[in-house]
Amino acid sequence: MGKSQRDCKETTTLSKVHFTSSKTSASPSSKFIRASLRGWREYLSIANLAIAKLNPALSPQWMQFTYVALRGGHFVDGENPSGAQLGQMEPARWTTLYKQLVDLKVIETEFDPATAYTLQFVHAN
Repeated sequence: MGKSQRDCKETTTLSKVHFTSSKTSASPSSKFIRASLRGWREYLSIANLAIAKLNPALSPQWMQFTYVALRGGHFVDGENPSGAQLGQMEPARWTTLYKQLVDLKVIETEFDPATAYTLQFVHAN
């Protein structure tokens, strides 16, 4: 994630990561976030048969394993059983991720990790 990616003037999807800048229109970002959260809510609320139809390479056993691991580890919805944390970013977790990416040399130009994300589109939905 070099400087050129952080400074982009529009929304860009690279390797399934959604990059935006402060100059990005709120509408596409808000729609992207809303759709992502809706998809995660649906996935976490039921065993999603639609995924099996879209990707028949996934076995029912693998889908069950990943579902149980994601639910049990609270990797998507956080510790709150209501699901209220879905889509939230904890500053400490983001800082840990940032340090890991710097150590792996994925991020070459250091910056304040608190400037790399916003929750404005999550709270707006």
